[in-house]
Amino acid sequence: MDFKKFVADYFNFTLQERRGVQILLILLLIVVGIRVYFIFWPGSTSKLSLAFMPLAVESDSFNNFGENRQTGYSFSEWNKPDSVNPNTSSYRDMVAVGFPERLAKTIIKYRGSGGRFRKQTDLFRIHNFDSGTFFRVKPFLQLPENDRPQFAIKKESIPAEAPAKTYKEVRMIEINTCDTSDLIALRGVGSFLANKIVDYRTKLGGYHSLNQLLEVWKMSPETYDLIVQRLTIDSTLISRINVNTGSISELAVHPYIRKTLAENIVNYRNMHGNYKTWSDFEKLYFYKKTTFEKLRPYLSLE
Repeated sequence: MDFKKFVADYFNFTLQERRGVQILLILLLIVVGIRVYFIFWPGSTSKLSLAFMPLAVESDSFNNFGENRQTGYSFSEWNKPDSVNPNTSSYRDMVAVGFPERLAKTIIKYRGSGGRFRKQTDLFRIHNFDSGTFFRVKPFLQLPENDRPQFAIKKESIPAEAPAKTYKEVRMIEINTCDTSDLIALRGVGSFLANKIVDYRTKLGGYHSLNQLLEVWKMSPETYDLIVQRLTIDSTLISRINVNTGSISELAVHPYIRKTLAENIVNYRNMHGNYKTWSDFEKLYFYKKTTFEKLRPYLSLE
């Protein structure tokens, strides 16, 4: 028997066999690629995917993310804590109470570089931290709402040799009815920022929370701290949009809606009839819970 012919015949593949091997190699590469993606790109990993990954973040530092692993980790073990402190809580606990994963990662990096959160509104220093996320996680935050004493009307006496000094009464300003001159009277607010506050109020249809002021362009957390105790808010003054009659153009001008979501709202209404309950919005293709929580005060069903 010719040995070379025997070897050539033994390792020869038919066309069907070669195609089968190619398909298996492609499937293997896809599985390995998905696996590598979920391990080394944690910001894209959802809570559900963590249930199938033998990887758990146990360290406060994401610099050691790849070095902290725990086999057998499952989603059922991820219990929601009663409260979290952004200064000390783990990535896992923050995500469990509603922090988006990328924001939880950014918070851990921020405190790793020496940053601290003294009060709840300090979280707005984190890039892309919006009011929708704030209201979702607020019940779980172990931080004071404000670390500064409230303004008070007070009168002090100075020694007899000096004339008595009386502090002028602090006038409170209602944010949904004030004009730019009222705002300019506040410490830290100039004409530029006052106009931005009023312009954003007009686009929104009114403020339903003072925390929305942090969404105003050029509003810093430091300025917010200076003025927030001088402000009051009447949320009954908000202008609402009727989702059962509003047109795409009327909906799209709202900062929380824009054109794509406006088209989705109107198209769904044209196909299925008027919205009857708020749960109907969960059927929208572009529905996001965080967006809807911010938007709901500005919508009406009738």
